[in-house]
Amino acid sequence: MINYDDYYQKFLCAGSALRTNGRLVSSCERRSNQYAFYYIHHLIAANVSGEILHSVSPIFVNDYSCYIQHIQAKSIDNELLKEIDDVFFKLLPPFAYSVKHMKRMTTTELNKHVCEDLQITRLGESHIPEVYNLPNRGKLYTEYMWEAKIDAVEAGQYFIGLVDGEIATSAFITDIDYRGANIAVGTRPKFRNRGYGKVIVSHLTEWCISNGYLPIYLVDSNNVPSIKLAQSLGYEVKSDEIVVYTYKDQ
Repeated sequence: MINYDDYYQKFLCAGSALRTNGRLVSSCERRSNQYAFYYIHHLIAANVSGEILHSVSPIFVNDYSCYIQHIQAKSIDNELLKEIDDVFFKLLPPFAYSVKHMKRMTTTELNKHVCEDLQITRLGESHIPEVYNLPNRGKLYTEYMWEAKIDAVEAGQYFIGLVDGEIATSAFITDIDYRGANIAVGTRPKFRNRGYGKVIVSHLTEWCISNGYLPIYLVDSNNVPSIKLAQSLGYEVKSDEIVVYTYKDQ
């Protein structure tokens, strides 16, 4: 299994970072590519070796490098988020992008959780009608949602938890970068607060470790329940990040 620091340096293209206007900036092709099925993370700002690194999509790196001379914040916090927001306001239409403070978590030792009434299995095409039963959306949107995740399904990286035959929760790998596997999880409202999300993330984490992948759990810093779920399984916060993203088709 890859060391977290090695994975993260490669993920941010830290090895090619240059100092511009007093800031450490890396032009990173990964920032231009799809992430988590639906998004493009155009920028990730993170503390690397005691200094804030700005990992930026090549299409924005020159303009971004010019504008960041006005950034004053010295740590990954809300002040930096606001300053980066002001920079991207000049680069993208104001309603086209979002900025979030995220936490990147991982573990190498799992605190395993099980639940007798939750049956975990891989997602298959027979589950399509139930997984994407979206009463307020049309057929084309439903098909689009399925097609976005078909690779994860076919690779056996998408798991669901059943309660009396009904899908209660799901967890899946959205991306694998440098042997780091990004985990996403969701539990249907009526099945929440029963520990099902914890059980299925435990199962997928075990799958990652047994297959030689470093499990990565990226979560909004304000999502306290999700952070606590990961911590209960042995995950630790390894990096705080400011992330600028758009939907991939914008």
